[in-house]
Amino acid sequence: MRELVVLIVLIALALCQYANARLLDENCSGKTPVELRMVGAQLANPTTTTWMASLHNLTHFVCGATLIHKSFVLTAAHCPKFGDVRTVHVGEYDLMCSASHCTHVERRNVAEVIYHPNYNEQAYHYDIALLRLDRDVISNNYIKPICIILDEGVSSKSVNQFSVFGWGLTETRQLSDKLKWLTLFNEMDHSKCNSDGVKKICAGRTDKKDTCKGDSGGPLAAVYNYNGTNKFVQFGIISYGSGDCDGYGAYTDVLAYRDFIVSTVFENEPRLLTENCKSDWGNGVYLRLWEMSLLEHTFTGALITNRFVLTVASAFPPKISKITVETKYLGSFDVDWVHRHPNYTLTSQFMKNNIAVVKLSREVPNSDLVKPICFGLNTGPPTNLNAFLYSQDNTILGTQIESLEKVEDYQCSMKTGMTIGPNQICVKEPKGFDPYDRPGSVVGTFQTIYGSEKYLFVGMLSLAKNGIFLLTNVQSQGKWIESELRR
Repeated sequence: MRELVVLIVLIALALCQYANARLLDENCSGKTPVELRMVGAQLANPTTTTWMASLHNLTHFVCGATLIHKSFVLTAAHCPKFGDVRTVHVGEYDLMCSASHCTHVERRNVAEVIYHPNYNEQAYHYDIALLRLDRDVISNNYIKPICIILDEGVSSKSVNQFSVFGWGLTETRQLSDKLKWLTLFNEMDHSKCNSDGVKKICAGRTDKKDTCKGDSGGPLAAVYNYNGTNKFVQFGIISYGSGDCDGYGAYTDVLAYRDFIVSTVFENEPRLLTENCKSDWGNGVYLRLWEMSLLEHTFTGALITNRFVLTVASAFPPKISKITVETKYLGSFDVDWVHRHPNYTLTSQFMKNNIAVVKLSREVPNSDLVKPICFGLNTGPPTNLNAFLYSQDNTILGTQIESLEKVEDYQCSMKTGMTIGPNQICVKEPKGFDPYDRPGSVVGTFQTIYGSEKYLFVGMLSLAKNGIFLLTNVQSQGKWIESELRR
């Protein structure tokens, strides 16, 4: 009966599925800052170019940049490399407007410059850098990050027309006090830009209007319909062009550097490993949608992305032969590889780093039948631990949320006979439910992230003994897990 009810609910849910947006900042400015029918260099609109920033050294303006996050601006690597950039003006429009008059402009010191590790200053390869601000900026009517799409299915090749913004040299060979913009067209022949085309965009126009000295670091952007909504999206960074500023220019392809941007911006920011995660069907119905079975149901694991499963290393034999991972509703999946933690140790008294990453041979289809569990990175320690437990008679649709009581390390050690390490957690075994003592079973916590409450993966069962659950703290292994997912 329970299975029938589940299927009925699933049919209803399938009718209202929606795609998750993947933007660097979900609250980025979606306003179109220009009228695309205009041609030639024109003054920009200060109320819609809320993401524009200017870089300054101790005495003067150096380059353009864009606000992409409350703590970071994006620019060309050659700007801070040669310009001795010290300060960033966010929400800038008029370079000559004083701080007393343009009070909406936020001025920040540069706390750190992060160059792409492969930046080549002679050839302008990998010409991209992030500047970390000494203090966060607060979004308002004049300041809001530009949109950067992280979805790997989006590229600049599908965009025909761009807009560029900057204070660079004009026809009079003087810098412009006020921000200007220009329409450019995507050029697939990279020889016109003196470019090899590697992670670069070639853009220009036939009437010789072009970006020029002083525009470097500014954005190449376009209106893009993403998930049914028009967004103004940054696709490139002004890098280099002809010396006479009358030809096609080369622009760093921002979307080719998604990994660099994300890893830099979110290295210490609370975030989710994947936004396509959930543990509920709404209306208070919680389920173990992420639960996976391995080795003929002798142990379990949790789906953490559509391609990877996290489980305990101790459940695998010393030599791993061909295995499959089973889901309750979507069948089984072959495994490409299993990687145990390199410092995994198992003796009669020690069980350290009991964790393994399993890569599936194919992605689990996007479905409300099976979903990755939310895995928080750089999140604080949990205040409460909870398990999703089914009642023993299976009469209730969904699970009951059971709070788990922590056990002090010395008591845990006495009960289990194991030495407890810093990456382990001990709790009392819950009673009155279906057995939840298979290795790899999940324990989590409810925590607010991205403004909404999520059930975050905290630990998985490593050993059950004498009424005690010894858990591997998976949150403490976040960096190792991320490195395995990038293999």
